[in-house]
Amino acid sequence: MRKTATIRLFTRDPNSQVGFQSTNRASTDAINALEQWKVKVVDRDYQVQQDFDNALVVLMTMDARDTTAGLDLEAECVRCGVIHKMVEPQ
Repeated sequence: MRKTATIRLFTRDPNSQVGFQSTNRASTDAINALEQWKVKVVDRDYQVQQDFDNALVVLMTMDARDTTAGLDLEAECVRCGVIHKMVEPQ
């Protein structure tokens, strides 16, 4: 098995009704989305790199053959009212 890794920045989705109504910090909702994403398929994981009230930076790892990782992540982000984008390592 070959793993792939990416660093992603999660923030509140400014166009999300769910996000607007959330009483959680954006980083808490991002962790909730990541936890649900992680348990859907074996070999998915993440490590928090930076945790701020309004943002979360994580290192995500998954099997390189995981064809549903992106779709699953998008669905969980919508459910939790957050968005994400890839960032370059520093």
